[in-house]
Amino acid sequence: MPGPHGTSELLTNGFDASGRPSRIVEPVKQAVAPDHLLLFSKGEVSRQQAMRRLDISYGELLDLLADRRLPLPRVSAEEAASMAALIVSLTDKSAR
Repeated sequence: MPGPHGTSELLTNGFDASGRPSRIVEPVKQAVAPDHLLLFSKGEVSRQQAMRRLDISYGELLDLLADRRLPLPRVSAEEAASMAALIVSLTDKSAR
């Protein structure tokens, strides 16, 4: 059934009224993306969560962050200290 602008209405399953895949799905997906990107950028979701929610690779995630000029998430001081301690312990073990 044509919408107000002569286009088919988007149904919830991503198909138009005639059963063909809607061309609106990708722009809608992209319109939702900044929210997930912002959550990742703020460190509120993990890299894996953001990639899964957006159905993209890590490289694509980094590209989208750059396109939207969002910073990479910062590691907290506690996480950095823990990571450094782990690296030191692994290095000490490998030197033996």
